[in-house]
Amino acid sequence: MTEYWVSQGNKWCDFCKIYISNNPSSIRNHELGQRHKDNVAKRLADMRKEKAAKEKEEKEAVRVLEQIETVSINKHVNQLMAKLSSVYHFI
Repeated sequence: MTEYWVSQGNKWCDFCKIYISNNPSSIRNHELGQRHKDNVAKRLADMRKEKAAKEKEEKEAVRVLEQIETVSINKHVNQLMAKLSSVYHFI
C-alpha cells in the first residue's frame, strides 16, 4: 500500500511571531539566529521589568493598607480613651 504525503506543518515561534518549517535543522537554525536571540533577550528584559513593577505596586499597596490600619487603630484607641474618661468622670 502506498503512503500518502503528509505536510509537516509549521512551528510558531512565540518570540519572533513567525512560522518556521517544522524540521530540526530549520528550528535549530532559527534558534541560533541573531534575530531570535535578540527577541528572547527582549522578552526576558520585559518580564523582569513587569515583575519589578508588580512588586513595587504590591509594596505600595501594603504600605497604604498599613497606613489605613494605623489610622483606624489610633481612632479606635482615642474613642476608647474618651469613653473611659467619661466613665471615670462620673465616678
